[in-house]
Amino acid sequence: MNYTNVYVRDQGLKEKFLRWDNRLNRGRFIPRWLIVSVISSIFAAILSSSNGNLSLLISIPITIGTLFTTCSIFTLVIRRLHDLNRSGKFAILLFIPVVSFFLMLYLIFAKGTDGENRFGADPLYA
Repeated sequence: MNYTNVYVRDQGLKEKFLRWDNRLNRGRFIPRWLIVSVISSIFAAILSSSNGNLSLLISIPITIGTLFTTCSIFTLVIRRLHDLNRSGKFAILLFIPVVSFFLMLYLIFAKGTDGENRFGADPLYA
């Protein structure tokens, strides 16, 4: 086991959205997931409304933003799975449309493991 007995709170944007170690409880997962989902939806709306006619000046930042939001959702799901004492490998289920819906419901409503688990200290007491 590679963790400390004390949960360390996320400080910056990188730790909040691109970190896959440790745990993330529901109270921190839901707002972060909503923020990233809204940003991702905005990018998708821009891309779909452009019909492929975006200039290079706009398409590069949109592509980078899309990559950031995709990675961010993936890492948030991995950390939430860790809070439920599940392997982050289950995040691959996000690529299966119907299964991903039920996975997200599970992540939103399931209570995390009380106390320490194999992925770290309980984030509720941080």
